[in-house]
Amino acid sequence: VVTRRVTSISDGFVEFDTAYALKGGTLVSNSVLKFWNLSEIETIAAEAGLEVASIMGDWDGSGFDAEISGEMIFSVRIK
Repeated sequence: VVTRRVTSISDGFVEFDTAYALKGGTLVSNSVLKFWNLSEIETIAAEAGLEVASIMGDWDGSGFDAEISGEMIFSVRIK
C-alpha cells in the first residue's frame, strides 16, 4: 500500500511524504517539487540557450490552455 500526504505548499513548492507499507514496517520518502509558471520556464530555457518550440497541455499532445490544461509539456530547440 502506498499513500501520499501533502505537508506544505508555498511559493510554488509542494512538499509531500510518500509512505510505503512493507512487511517489516513502513518506509517514508520525503519529497519537494517546484512548479514553475510558463514565464519562468521560458526565461530559464532562454538562459540555457534554448527557445520553446511548442507547449502541450496533456500527454495526448493536445494544445496548452492556461485555464484548463493539467500539464505543461515543452518541446524546446537550440536558439
